[in-house]
Formats: sequence, C-alpha cells, structure tokens
Amino acid sequence: TATLQARTAELEARMLELATTQIQLEEAKGLLERRTDFLARVEAAVLKPLNSWYNQVGHPQLVALGSKPPLHSALGQAAAGRLSPGRLGGSPGRSRGAAAD
Repeated sequence: TATLQARTAELEARMLELATTQIQLEEAKGLLERRTDFLARVEAAVLKPLNSWYNQVGHPQLVALGSKPPLHSALGQAAAGRLSPGRLGGSPGRSRGAAAD
C-alpha cells in the first residue's frame, strides 16, 4: 500500500501541475485574443484607411516620378532610412535621425 500511496501522491502532484498549466494556457489565450482584437481594430482604423488613401493619391513626388510603390514598401524604405523625410511629406530640411520636434 505504500507504493500505491506514493503513486497516488505523484498523480495528484501531476494533476495539480496540469491544472496550473491549463489555467496559464487559458490566460495566455485570453491575452492573445485581446491582442488580436486590438490589432484588428488598429488595422481597420489606421492601416486600411491609410493604404486606401495612399493607393488613391500616393505621395506627389513619387507619383511625379512615375513610380508609386506599395505603401508597405514606402514605409519599409522610410524605416530603413532609404527615403528622406522630405520625400515622405516630412520637413525637407530635417535629416535622418534628427530628433522629433
């Protein structure tokens, strides 16, 4: 019976671990769902209208050059420092890396 009691204690400990893990997974699932909902709202409120506007008018300097890359490409280039702030509609006199006003 000592072996049975030891095995029972092991199983109870494992069940407690599994219950704790299940609670943690449910909490993580809830957090993930909230983040997903937030990102969907950001996309609907910001990214889709911005992309729609950009696809309709683009940036005048890029359109004048006869080239209007997709918005994500222009934003990616700006983030990588390939386009000057002036080409994206910022102040032409500001250099890359200058502190924001």
